[in-house]
Amino acid sequence: MKMKKKVLVTHHGLKSYLLLDAIASANTFACILIAMIIQLVIELRHGMSTASRKTKVYQTRAVRSLILQGVIPSLFFLLPAVCPRILSTRSFPRHRCDCKRKASTVSILCVNVLSLHALAHSLTVLACSPAYRKIALNIIRKALYGI
Repeated sequence: MKMKKKVLVTHHGLKSYLLLDAIASANTFACILIAMIIQLVIELRHGMSTASRKTKVYQTRAVRSLILQGVIPSLFFLLPAVCPRILSTRSFPRHRCDCKRKASTVSILCVNVLSLHALAHSLTVLACSPAYRKIALNIIRKALYGI
């Protein structure tokens, strides 16, 4: 009886190319996002040169809220996307269970962080809106002090 050997060929360099591709994609997205924010701020400054002080304050608050509402929830998508890629490029010794356990734990934590995106988005909207923030603080005060 003749036995055939099966060999799995892996390309260790492929992992680094995937990481570089992910970093390049993230950098491209970040550059486009930063360019859009800079363009928005420039347009607001030129358009607001004759506006009243209250209007300038309102527009500044609106831009700050827009940036926070985009950046904070996005971190809950980026972190779980980047961590496994970094772990996959790091060469773990195959014979040690510690490393596999750590990778599994990090993977589970990434899924949990990803699931917190909706909560982060809601809390960001509440924090950026004065009316919602006031109502939330009143509810917390009533719960704590019973007033």
